[in-house]
Amino acid sequence: MSFSRSLLILISVLMVSCANHNSNSSDEQLYGEVKLDTSDPRFAAAYAVLRNRCASCHEHAAWSSYVSDALWISKSNAVVKNNASASSMIQQIQMGFMPQNGSMPSSETQLLVDWINNMP
Repeated sequence: MSFSRSLLILISVLMVSCANHNSNSSDEQLYGEVKLDTSDPRFAAAYAVLRNRCASCHEHAAWSSYVSDALWISKSNAVVKNNASASSMIQQIQMGFMPQNGSMPSSETQLLVDWINNMP
């Protein structure tokens, strides 16, 4: 195989592996700037946890558009307003099913619990 052909193959592989839609892409790269509702500071903290711990495995497009408490309540089946213990998101974390590739620190789980239990 010639050097130029090898180089062409290498460049092609690198271009494909660096496409926009990979598991390491951030929401902002994929969907533009995310405009969070900042009226609830608990929501912003919870969103950061979800983005850091959950986005690499879960479909970004759906939940990244839930930029407020109201959208999580109306569109998500993962949270029950003001009832973290009944929320499947928290149940999955506390049973150790999520995140799949490791555990979530209790401090981060508590941020999610506090957010859900205090939704306006």
